[in-house]
Amino acid sequence: IDSLLDESTLDPGMYTFEKMFSGGYFGPLCLKALQEAGRQGLLSGIAAEQLLTATELETKDVNSFLRSPQGDNPLATICANAADHDGAAVWYVLDGLIERAARVVAVMLSSVVLEADKGADPCRPVCITAEGTTFYELKSLRERVEAYMRSFLHDRHGRFVEFVHVDDATLIGAAIAGLTN
Repeated sequence: IDSLLDESTLDPGMYTFEKMFSGGYFGPLCLKALQEAGRQGLLSGIAAEQLLTATELETKDVNSFLRSPQGDNPLATICANAADHDGAAVWYVLDGLIERAARVVAVMLSSVVLEADKGADPCRPVCITAEGTTFYELKSLRERVEAYMRSFLHDRHGRFVEFVHVDDATLIGAAIAGLTN
């Protein structure tokens, strides 16, 4: 699925890791996964057909479905017109991709903390500034990332981290860089 998504982007072969979890790619990744689920027979013919003809799925649509599977969103509409099991099948595919994204992000961030050899003092945890709607809004992503990091970094390695939300962190950082260089 990752390769199928990568080949369909404007920059194939670039940013392949980011394409596994970034908000700009997550919706299209989910669409590719659901289309493959349809091809593999995990979805009814009606749902599979509608997903195979879909050309776009945004991360906000994925989030909307996961938060309200019978709500007003494109995936709920597809599932409402299909077999009873399709809603659950779609939910599990999407939830699995969020689970994978959480693990990938946790591994990436944990490796930085361990390589830096920081965070051993609970009074001086590593501060991680996470920015983006996907991290904060996508159903259960943030909670899962934090749980994996707590389990791995704290429980196994005695390291402490703290996530901090800073509005417009990228903009502020760019302004500081521009003013100091």
